[in-house]
Amino acid sequence: YMKVYNEEVSEMVISTKKAICDGYSRLFFTLCEQAGLKCQYITGKVKSPLIDELSDHAWNAVLLDGDWKLLDLTWASGAINGASFVKKKDMFFYLTPPEQLIFDHYPDDLKWSLLDSVAVNDLLNNSPLLSHQPFKAGLIEYFPKSKVLNIDYLEPFKITLEFDREIDPFDITISGSPTESMMDQFDFEITNDKYDSLIKIYPDLSLLIPKIEIIDKKVIGNKHEFTVRPLSSTLKTVDIYIGSMWPAMIYQVKF
Repeated sequence: YMKVYNEEVSEMVISTKKAICDGYSRLFFTLCEQAGLKCQYITGKVKSPLIDELSDHAWNAVLLDGDWKLLDLTWASGAINGASFVKKKDMFFYLTPPEQLIFDHYPDDLKWSLLDSVAVNDLLNNSPLLSHQPFKAGLIEYFPKSKVLNIDYLEPFKITLEFDREIDPFDITISGSPTESMMDQFDFEITNDKYDSLIKIYPDLSLLIPKIEIIDKKVIGNKHEFTVRPLSSTLKTVDIYIGSMWPAMIYQVKF
């Protein structure tokens, strides 16, 4: 029954040239079957970068040279921009390393993570908050490996990022959250009249107060080392951006 259903869905996708993840994955499964390749149709949950909200999804694994490899043909094909689909091939989602895909692709059957359950739990529970984005940028190693930074107020700590390619140091930024301005620190409501009065006394009233300070940067080959000092006891997270408007990874902070 499933073989017939996959073929019917595949024919519909080819004829209409329209599909969501189920159609992409069943078409790929059918093509692999006709080519004599072993393939698996995988269902599970995915999340957008660094957002905990999960949604249903489907992707594939294919057996190549005796090893199973993961693919997400839907995410590899492009993206929705407004009401339109923008076609753009993304090779990251072809044969993606399982230890990178697991951060935003969680299969219903954990077997198809291609990782053992200990490795999955360790990566998801003990790593900083990650998605596939930093790995697309070439990240191969990071330190600290823990989810939580146990640091002392005003005492420096180090963050190290290593890439498989040359990265412009200016493409990497580190900030502290939650962001706040001097205006946020007042314990009364700031009306327009009060704002006009306060801005005369505090010209920097609306400027964001830095929660961290980068006191040293070192680049050795493709390894970037940052020495960071916390400037506020209200610091909750350290957010790392790698050439994107979204944080590539987020550390929780504990003093």
